[in-house]
Amino acid sequence: MSTDQSKIAAFLARTPPFTGASEADIAALAAACSVHRFPSRACVFREGDRATAGWLIREGRVRILIFAGGTRTLQAESLGPGELFGLYCRLGSRTPHTCTAEAEGALTAIRIPDRAFEALSNRSLPVARCTAERCAVRIRAIRNLVRFGRESVHSRIGSTLLAQRARFGDVIPATR
Repeated sequence: MSTDQSKIAAFLARTPPFTGASEADIAALAAACSVHRFPSRACVFREGDRATAGWLIREGRVRILIFAGGTRTLQAESLGPGELFGLYCRLGSRTPHTCTAEAEGALTAIRIPDRAFEALSNRSLPVARCTAERCAVRIRAIRNLVRFGRESVHSRIGSTLLAQRARFGDVIPATR
């Protein structure tokens, strides 16, 4: 195994949903993967593009965008290191990408070919189960986002502040 594949294997082995896979399965998956670097605001894939792989963030962040008609774009998620994207929404199908993924800053991501991921999921019950659980969590978050968008501005501000307080405590760090 090359040094790059060893580094990929080590990262995969400590990242859900792959933590339950055997060393041999991780090595086989790592052999099919490749590392890609993207500059800030680079498009990893666009909604409607043919999808042949999912991605695992190694360093940086990705914005998941959904086009809502005309020129309106909605940010569905912001994902960071250790998170998969471009995969869960297509599980069990060969559909095109249903969203756009854009690097928020410099991004390093591991490309995981669909066939390699599917082969591992079929061999490893812990990987399949963890994938389903993580997919369910993301679906619930998106459903909450949709419901959140239907609330009044005052309710959304209050909910956001309460969520930030639960995450950070009484002192919420300022951004931008």
